[in-house]
Amino acid sequence: YFLVVFCLIAPPIEFRRSGLTIEYILSGHLGSENIDFISYHIRRTTANVVFHSLLPVSYYGILIILHFISPDHYRFNPWKGGFYWDVYFYITSSITLLSTTLGYYWSWSNWQYHPIAINLKQFDPRWQVVASSVNNEFRRIEKFSSGELNFCTYVTNSWILTTSTYTLLIAHKHDAKLSIIESQTYQITIDSPTAVQKLSIRVKSAQRGKCNFVITLNSEKYQELTTILEESIENMRNVVIQETLSDKFLVAFKEQVMRNDRYVIPENGPTPEQCIGCLVKSADVKLLKLCGEAREGHCENCYCKPMWCIDCMGKWFACRQDQRRIETWLSSKAPCPTCRATFCVLDVCSVENS
Repeated sequence: YFLVVFCLIAPPIEFRRSGLTIEYILSGHLGSENIDFISYHIRRTTANVVFHSLLPVSYYGILIILHFISPDHYRFNPWKGGFYWDVYFYITSSITLLSTTLGYYWSWSNWQYHPIAINLKQFDPRWQVVASSVNNEFRRIEKFSSGELNFCTYVTNSWILTTSTYTLLIAHKHDAKLSIIESQTYQITIDSPTAVQKLSIRVKSAQRGKCNFVITLNSEKYQELTTILEESIENMRNVVIQETLSDKFLVAFKEQVMRNDRYVIPENGPTPEQCIGCLVKSADVKLLKLCGEAREGHCENCYCKPMWCIDCMGKWFACRQDQRRIETWLSSKAPCPTCRATFCVLDVCSVENS
């Protein structure tokens, strides 16, 4: 029973895939996070408080039901369990009653007494105005998101939001100062074959009385966060931020390409256009079969003109590899992103003008 309770409070991947979470079971009551973000989390946190408070007393009730269904197999009866079981019943019942009453109190007057609504009143006494602003920005595509299930961090055009099982904390982006306070590295994780670095970042409001909090972020998301914040994050403790796996591979990919033969553009040949991947840099690589004779191996001749920059080609090559076998990436192959001809790292040539 306690194992199931733990999995309901902190659902593992298997429970999430099976839909055994409060968010999935009560999805009809909670609404949509993408459409009405604030209302969704007000209802979600209230449901978590009430549901979790039911778990201790439900254990007592399950024991009673099992005893009455099959007294020969389940001889223990909590009603006759003695003083300690009576104390357990009264305490757990009181917790359930208080939590249910609290949830009902929060729902009065259109949820204005809920802690999330009280938090929003820091920015405007009419908290529905702030909620509407957050909802409108959250619907947009251009936002930062990190984490999963209840523990997520979002950054929109104007707001920094972080959620947990029972809370939603919010700060105005242009009024907040972010600073790295701690870094932890985990050598073994479920989601990644390599070590994962977690950064703890303090979000502190410049104005007194506003909510300050700490967000936890995977270091791979750090660059994306700084981009959407449009300002740097203080690193007064000089925390060393690890490069992402893609960044490390891209360095090795570029080094190998620089050692390969060059492709020289003919005198009357067209000048390479912008990379069709990023539309920022000029196309500076071309695929030529150089890893063996023309008919040897699995690599093929590519007749495409230079259309990609080395960064986009490296990222394309990396995303086509087995993410669980990093050690094989440089020796593996990938299809050309344009014509699908098979190539390896040795076939990527940097472009030079004649």
